[in-house]
Amino acid sequence: MSSARARMVGEDIKEKFTTLLSQNPSLTPDEAMKRTEAMMLANNPFQPPTGRRCPINDLPNELLGHIFFLGAYEDDEEEDEEEDEDEHSDDDDAFDLARRWETSSEGPSDDASSAPDDAKDKDDIEMGSCSDSSGSSSSFSSDDDDDRQLPFQVVASHVCSKWRSVALSTPSLWKTINICPYDSPFDRCRAYIERSGGLPLNLDIDLTLEEYQVDIEGDEDRGVEVDVDGDDEGEGEITTITITRSGSVVARDDGSDNGTGDPADSACSDKDIDLILDIICPHSKRWRSIAVAATHYKSLHRVLVRFDTLPPAPLLEELQLQHLAEEDLDPEAVFNPPSLKLPYFVPFQGKAPNLRSLSLWGIHFGWDEACLEENNTATTINSQKSPRTTLFDSMEQLTELELAYHVSDVRPSFVAFASILRRSPLLTKLALSASGPAGSPSDWFIPGTKVLQKIALPKLSELDLRFHEPDYAVGLVQALDMPSLRHLTIDFDSADYTDFVKVLAGQSISDRTAQLTGGRKQRSILSGLEFLKICSLPCDKRRRDLLLGELQNVKHLFLKCASEDVADIFARLQNPNPSATSSEGSENPVMFCPLLKTLSTTDITGKEMIEVVRARAEAGVPLAKVCMCEEDIVTPKDSKWLYAHLPEGLDMFVDSDEEEEVMTDEEWEDEGADFL
Repeated sequence: MSSARARMVGEDIKEKFTTLLSQNPSLTPDEAMKRTEAMMLANNPFQPPTGRRCPINDLPNELLGHIFFLGAYEDDEEEDEEEDEDEHSDDDDAFDLARRWETSSEGPSDDASSAPDDAKDKDDIEMGSCSDSSGSSSSFSSDDDDDRQLPFQVVASHVCSKWRSVALSTPSLWKTINICPYDSPFDRCRAYIERSGGLPLNLDIDLTLEEYQVDIEGDEDRGVEVDVDGDDEGEGEITTITITRSGSVVARDDGSDNGTGDPADSACSDKDIDLILDIICPHSKRWRSIAVAATHYKSLHRVLVRFDTLPPAPLLEELQLQHLAEEDLDPEAVFNPPSLKLPYFVPFQGKAPNLRSLSLWGIHFGWDEACLEENNTATTINSQKSPRTTLFDSMEQLTELELAYHVSDVRPSFVAFASILRRSPLLTKLALSASGPAGSPSDWFIPGTKVLQKIALPKLSELDLRFHEPDYAVGLVQALDMPSLRHLTIDFDSADYTDFVKVLAGQSISDRTAQLTGGRKQRSILSGLEFLKICSLPCDKRRRDLLLGELQNVKHLFLKCASEDVADIFARLQNPNPSATSSEGSENPVMFCPLLKTLSTTDITGKEMIEVVRARAEAGVPLAKVCMCEEDIVTPKDSKWLYAHLPEGLDMFVDSDEEEEVMTDEEWEDEGADFL
């Protein structure tokens, strides 16, 4: 409370206290003070109402339901941040509400109305229940569930009978469903679908189940009993026990796989995957968005097999399929396991007319089936199949496309890649990470010529390129005609990308450039940018000056300065452009990026940032705002200076590439011991 506010409250208390004593001489000072407190708190909105009255229950049910919806929405928005802060908290009270409902026949209640007898729903309360590999049920709520919070709508439905009635009759509270294997047998998912009425569904299926690895040696010290048969030495000796949250226990002696290219201890059982699909697939026509992520490709393959049988998805707007294995960035790598490379799948019979966002990480479809003639007759990559439509027949509404981590033999041909993009006239964002058209730029020529084919993308405003070889990256930017490009992200961490920078600047790199472009003059892509993010871009120093010199219109620059090349680009922001001359009558030197207002960085100290801010202010091109990584060294003194000298101040952020907390071996062992 501010001093002025405290003074006002004190004066108010003194006035009421004095008045009471003067009007009631028989009152003792203690009695007068108690009455004064009661008077002060009578209309305090932070005090619970007296008696049995509950004012919020006077609201119309529709308004109360909307309040619940806003609470659930904000809960979803804050979920990721809270997980970062609380993921490994030791607070045993975090899930007390769920534990009370699981262990007590008496639920929370108010004086006016208590929760109904059937409030103990499995979908809401027994969220820790899961099935092991044998199908038996076990509950890990005491430890595992402590780290998870009940969704807002579930909490609201357990307050009293009125709130429960309103919550269960508000379908918008239940249309977003997060599904994990440790939710098995997925009663919660069934209940959410039922409660959502006929509303479009948002589904997020996480098959990247965390595993607790416990070394056998030394387990006795943690009270873990391990009974292992086998020789003391040699093959077959079990050295590790893996306990998954779904209840399966796996003992293994090496990293061998089961013939599918994935470890034998799959993170999610086929039985659980089939059960999830059995629950959600009958409602596929209601899907608005679906995201599936898995560590093992065979899990996603099982999902794709089912998706291949589904009818058209008329409401589907977002589709995200991610194989989150360790990325293989070798351009010569081939698909593994070979047994799962074929067949090529066509989800939803190739019909998702409202699809707006598509993200495929390590997942391939029948790319060449998307290569249609103008009369819409499809070709097929498998001569034993009859021609069929593909998902990419219905991309007129697509605005975002992300292709990532496709090895060479499952990438689309250039013709198929071009067809996909040309059939997406509204595309505004394209991200290609270790993916794109198959082959090299020399394979992308117009037939019968040595001229590179061009793909017109008139509305594309954002391009994200990561993990490409230099020649491949050069070919990509030469093949894509992007007159509206305003946002560019670059992340290349090997080789020399000097030629790539020259092409971005519209310069010819050799006679080969003129040949590839048919003699057309290249436009500077950099000169039209308003936002540029550079994670890594190895090139010579002259090209760094060239790059910065072309950024005449950039307003926001994001530099990840862990690499020497990007750190040098940052340092040059405080230096004049050596190739530019000041206008007549101007005393200030010409600085790089004259319109730059926001500078975001990682791996930069507060002191280094102050030097750049000061230099640009003195040169007449001041920054308005800087954003720095929370992990970097920024002292309170640095922060104070930056706040004082920047109109929009300083923001601290968590690096998006570092958001996932990586646990040490010791932390994994401690988690596993607690789990057991």
